[in-house]
Amino acid sequence: MSCRSLQTEKEEKLLKQRISLFSLTMHRNIALGKPVVCSLKCCWKQLHKISTRLMLFICSLCDRPRVIEALRGKSIVDIACGGSHSACITSSGELYTWGKGRYGRLGHGDSEDQVLPKLVEALRGQRVVDVACGSGDAQTLCLTDNDCVWSWGDGDYGKLGRGGSDGCKIPMKVEALIRAGVCKVECGSQFSVALTKSGAVYTW
Repeated sequence: MSCRSLQTEKEEKLLKQRISLFSLTMHRNIALGKPVVCSLKCCWKQLHKISTRLMLFICSLCDRPRVIEALRGKSIVDIACGGSHSACITSSGELYTWGKGRYGRLGHGDSEDQVLPKLVEALRGQRVVDVACGSGDAQTLCLTDNDCVWSWGDGDYGKLGRGGSDGCKIPMKVEALIRAGVCKVECGSQFSVALTKSGAVYTW
């Protein structure tokens, strides 16, 4: 193994340790996976060094919350954090995602990492009311105000809810949950959960 590979492994391990030490419970959105350190429109981490090959982020600790400048001026009503990516919803129902793009978990039609929040264009015209980010080989779920659940990213173990293990890089509807009255979605590492207004819980 090359010195470069060993250094990369050490940097990745350090990043995971720091994220674990500074993990934060959100008052509205408790992720079932390992959360990235975030607060509404703020974060305690500045991800500043990008590897040209792996887009590896090395964290620099801050002693106070820092505004995400790309979201300045937008009214953010909800936020979700996964192991390697984050998402937020604006008051107008727009969804922004950023972080590691592997498996298409950001919903932009590719696997590129995003260092700044980027609008999920595939959901333009929809009003997003809830979002959840998974950890590990991550998926992302969201709920729109027309009673539809959408999923994208890694599809292992059927966690996208479409009857197979295929992943996808843009949001697609979970047909089995259309008009099921879902009011909340959440993601684990290799599973997903939906709660309905009547109190029923769906897992897959």
